[in-house]
Amino acid sequence: MTSKEAAKAVLYIELAKPPFIPELVKLAVERAPPSKISLGAERVLQAKLETARSLEELESTLLELFTRDISGIIEYLVKTTRYMPVEYAEYFKILVEISELELLYSKLASGVLEEKPLYYVKLEDYRECMRNAKFSCVVLKHIARLIEKCEKTCEECGRALVVTALFDLLFYTRYLSNLRKLGLEEDLSLRQLVKSVLEHVTTAEQVYVEPSLTRILEAAQRGGDSLEAWCNSVLALYEEAKFLLYYTNRLVDILTLYGVDRVLRYMLLRLLHSRWLIQW
Repeated sequence: MTSKEAAKAVLYIELAKPPFIPELVKLAVERAPPSKISLGAERVLQAKLETARSLEELESTLLELFTRDISGIIEYLVKTTRYMPVEYAEYFKILVEISELELLYSKLASGVLEEKPLYYVKLEDYRECMRNAKFSCVVLKHIARLIEKCEKTCEECGRALVVTALFDLLFYTRYLSNLRKLGLEEDLSLRQLVKSVLEHVTTAEQVYVEPSLTRILEAAQRGGDSLEAWCNSVLALYEEAKFLLYYTNRLVDILTLYGVDRVLRYMLLRLLHSRWLIQW
């Protein structure tokens, strides 16, 4: 078995471990208590989540879980760089910056850079967005950096980049909605940003972007309230990601799917457990 085949096998095994995104979405919509959530073999961390008494304690435990998942794969990829490009690990590090893009934007927009630490994003990588404190700048910079690293893996990156763009655009739709609610200055429209994103994607893969994004937005509209709308859009995003990436037999694709899965898992676990904290 080659190093790439071994890496893909490891990622498929990790993706087969609970909790699964559809189950977490269902629990979130049902507003289920944390006792309904199973983290599989992570029983110590599950106990810590269930007994958390403050948001700080909850955040610390979730970060520990997320970091363990992400660091484990990065370390595995780095160890195998003797046999395959280091760019896989570098690509994955940039991919998981998705988890902090909204926090990064809030720092840039407020000018308060020190208040809450960033664990995966480096401010210097988004220096040009400091002058232009717009979320569109953050999204386009993130995608451009991913493209640069992904191309160095020498694999076809089109589908992986489409899925990453869809994730970034999902965050962007929430950002635009908040701007409208607060009556703040508009950024690029969603259509304008999609047009800019398409310039970075190969012609063969462009056909996936708008139909997939439309399905995600339509899923959100079926929500009875803002929570259900967000959960529906998250599930639709995951289904699009799995459809596009799971069966291609490319390492960069299954690596992207794993990153999307873990970021969504982190977000949903935070949603489920933080609501429970309010009751204490």
